[in-house]
Amino acid sequence: MFKLDNKKIIFIFILTIFIFFIGLRIFYIFTKQPSMDETVVGYEAYSLLKTGADRHGNFFPVHFYNFGWGENIVLSLILIPLIKLWGLSTLIIRIPIFIASLLSIFFTYLLGKELFNKKIGLIAALLLTISPWHIYVSTTGYNVCLLPFFYTALIYYLLKFFKQKKYSSLYISTIISAISFYTYALSFLWVPLIYLIFLFIYRDKIISHKKIILFNFIILILLISPITLFYLQNQFHLLNYEQFGPFSFPHLEKTRLDMLSAFNNPFIFTTNFILQYFIHLLILPFA
Repeated sequence: MFKLDNKKIIFIFILTIFIFFIGLRIFYIFTKQPSMDETVVGYEAYSLLKTGADRHGNFFPVHFYNFGWGENIVLSLILIPLIKLWGLSTLIIRIPIFIASLLSIFFTYLLGKELFNKKIGLIAALLLTISPWHIYVSTTGYNVCLLPFFYTALIYYLLKFFKQKKYSSLYISTIISAISFYTYALSFLWVPLIYLIFLFIYRDKIISHKKIILFNFIILILLISPITLFYLQNQFHLLNYEQFGPFSFPHLEKTRLDMLSAFNNPFIFTTNFILQYFIHLLILPFA
């Protein structure tokens, strides 16, 4: 039976997967035409670099206005030093996604090893490497394409905390979680779900670590409060701020969720309608 006990053999396998990763993607990262969203992400980063504000003049925006339906900020912030060093180009816009996607392959291996064994980790990493979906995601400069890296890293560090009692892993997972909320709105669904699953699986260990868990929860709430208030304002229309501390709150014409009609996604439309109805009902006595 073939055993993966030698660190050099593991390193060779991982290096081979990385080379395979690059080979499958290098053509697309250079030849795909830039989309409108990629252009916006790049130009917003360029504007922040040159003026300190986005292209609409907002300083410290928690979210970009874009063409009225918004664009997240994380990828543009990552791009600022790259544009400073090498200028603005389609390749530069895609490089952070390419690197983050490569790291998601590595964290997939680590997760497989942590949950099962090294062989499963390598197989999982290889399958993700050759996935057509992942090939597309890793060669396109969208904010959402950062999420596979953030989520695999988040799950890995939460596992390290609960299984090995490493407090540093919990702090890292808190920072990753906070950044992911600014990366894409889907994190308001997936990150709480990931935490709930871990709290259920490791419920017996929560009591012994309740202070550090509560402390990290408070840190997370504080870190994501600006983007949370932004969505409360633009999705549920509960606030009317132009500024919150140093942060700018652009008023969007519509959110991505608003653009999903009752005909192409009745579940999302109905859920959004019910949520807005009951939230307004709750705040009516204070209006």
